[in-house]
Amino acid sequence: MRASSAMGLVATGYSRALVELTALLVDPELGARVGAVRAIACGNPREAELLLRAKALFGDAEPQVVGECFTGLLSIEPDESIAFVASYLSHADEAVCELAALALGESRLDAALAPLAKAWDGVLVGAELRALLRAAAAHRSEAAFEWLLAIVADARPAVVADVVDALSPYKHNAKLMQRLTAAVSRRGETALLERLAALDR
Repeated sequence: MRASSAMGLVATGYSRALVELTALLVDPELGARVGAVRAIACGNPREAELLLRAKALFGDAEPQVVGECFTGLLSIEPDESIAFVASYLSHADEAVCELAALALGESRLDAALAPLAKAWDGVLVGAELRALLRAAAAHRSEAAFEWLLAIVADARPAVVADVVDALSPYKHNAKLMQRLTAAVSRRGETALLERLAALDR
């Protein structure tokens, strides 16, 4: 209820709406904090940017709240926020790293892809690697798809399987699937071809 009220307060155009919402950023309830971040992102961009950056910097017990800050920042001040969000790709909390990656990918900003590719060079295994692949897939740009297909050509089989999984939401995109099938086929590895074929089941 308070989350809905927060959004409603911003929608009224009340000049002190964001000031009133600062208390919700430290509310004991997760839903209230998430709702506050989303509402703040709909307010005055300059004030919202300040509050969301501060919340991200101070952190939260629930990474989801910080992730909402990333999404909001990339929406209201994209050019100024890419580097800020990208700085969290090496955060000590793995969940925060993943949320930063996904926020960059889902923003679909042209400049958001470069930090993901740079972070990829320093990642070898684990959930962060898969998050970067999902983020690239979420970017949905030709450059992102080309990058993922290049990974298929050179990476070890386990990583290629993760690329196939990351691209699974696009299994009905015939052109992309043809390109992916061709890239996997060139490797000549039966297990990977079976993984790809399973997308149609």
